[in-house]
Amino acid sequence: MKNIIKEDGVELKENIMSINYDVSLVKEKIKMQHEHIVNIKEKNQKKIDALNIELEEFKNYINIKEQENNKLFETVNSIYITDCEHDVKNRLKYDNLKFAIEKNIQIHMDQKEFFTDNDECPACKQVITTLFKEDMISKTILTIDEMEEAIHKLTKKIDNANNIIKENVDKQLHINDLNNTIHQNQYKIDHYNKELNKVQDEITTLNNTLDNGSESNLEDLQKNENELLDKKEVCLEDQNYTNIMLNILNDAGIKTRIIDKYLPIINKRVNAYLKDMDFFANFQLDKQFNETIKSRYRDEFSYNSFSEGEKKRIDIALLLTWRDIASLKNSVNINILIMDEIFDSSLDELGVEDLMKLFSGLTNTNLFIISHRGDLLEDKFQNKIDVKKIKNFTVYKES
Repeated sequence: MKNIIKEDGVELKENIMSINYDVSLVKEKIKMQHEHIVNIKEKNQKKIDALNIELEEFKNYINIKEQENNKLFETVNSIYITDCEHDVKNRLKYDNLKFAIEKNIQIHMDQKEFFTDNDECPACKQVITTLFKEDMISKTILTIDEMEEAIHKLTKKIDNANNIIKENVDKQLHINDLNNTIHQNQYKIDHYNKELNKVQDEITTLNNTLDNGSESNLEDLQKNENELLDKKEVCLEDQNYTNIMLNILNDAGIKTRIIDKYLPIINKRVNAYLKDMDFFANFQLDKQFNETIKSRYRDEFSYNSFSEGEKKRIDIALLLTWRDIASLKNSVNINILIMDEIFDSSLDELGVEDLMKLFSGLTNTNLFIISHRGDLLEDKFQNKIDVKKIKNFTVYKES
């Protein structure tokens, strides 16, 4: 049992060393994984900080452009454009009328020139009097003056209509310029919103770079470490029990206590059996089971100092003693004893007689003796079974 437990202890020690090695490897992997995660986080954080600055720049630029557009919208909404369709129609009417009057003035200018240059009618050769000429020239001049005055008034009306039209056109052009600026700003706002979304997506991607890959790998390593530590704890507990059992089974442990308990009984029983066989010697075993044999109770001898017959007596005394101890330990009654060729070797006739006296004193014991010396034991047992081999077959006869 001690050897088995020693082997178990060696195996446990090797297992613990192996687990310690695996734990150290896992710890190193966990450390490297931590460093890897920290390194990634630091790099990502630097990128995120730079992207956040860029993000704020985009937001500020978008805010500026939106404020600018709000002011432009306010300006556009504050510009009032009148309906100048009526003015356009009037200008056209005034232009046509002016053209007609200018044409009529030309006719009257030609008429004035005619009366100024001619004294008779070129068609009928009638003489044109001076009074008539002067009257006609005077009327023509008067009519021309009236028409020029009308043209002057029309020109003012045309200029007024043109001013109104031009003012509205200028306002519209200004509105167009403002709207164009608004559209350009909105295009830039949309562009920077797209860039802003890209930056936000990149920040999200960087934040999720570790995702479940690195983190789950770290969790698996930590789980593996915990499993190894639990396994080590079990091995250490088993090792503790093994050490306790080794201490118990050690020579100074439970064996000593058992020996202390049974050794006096052993020595007493051995000497009793030796006495029953008329072998008067004091046989003592110490705690290390070293024998001390005193013959005549004063001279010390060793086991090898005795004759073979005396050795046989000692052997039988020890054998019967162990039988008694086994019976005591297991709380059972041993009622059978089989001795094989115990009378055939070194026991002389006196030894046989002494041994038979011992056997006769055994109570509640069924004794079986196997021997080739039937003549020596002929009258010493109640029953005898003869066993012989005839033609390779074993036959027996009971008598």
